[in-house]
Amino acid sequence: MGLALAKRCLETGARVTIVGRDEARLAGARQALGNPATLHVFAADITREDQVGNLFASLTRLDHIVSTAADIAGAYELLPSLDLRAAQRVVESKLFVPLLLAKYGAETVVLWLHHLHLGYRCLSASSPRFGGRCRQRGA
Repeated sequence: MGLALAKRCLETGARVTIVGRDEARLAGARQALGNPATLHVFAADITREDQVGNLFASLTRLDHIVSTAADIAGAYELLPSLDLRAAQRVVESKLFVPLLLAKYGAETVVLWLHHLHLGYRCLSASSPRFGGRCRQRGA
């Protein structure tokens, strides 16, 4: 799902950053997406707060944050076979990861929106490229 979303965004002209733990898989994703100049890959384990902090410290502007991460290995078993740690990883990847992304990513999105509001009045929160409209203040 993440690769398909990245492809669709790149097709619309967006700059896209994809993040993953495995550098070989990231290289494969870059190749599968045609290695466009507007694609940035970043190796990080987004279940680790320090690495999420490093990720957002490297970014200067974000319009959107999307997480398709899910660690479901071993969690879909019959109850007698269920590994509790596997179930905990699912919760971590689907609940705590988005919280970390919001915690560290919000500042980057908010700073960009604050900068935008200094000179422009936004009529939509989305980028003009995706249907939002902005006009210069006083216009």
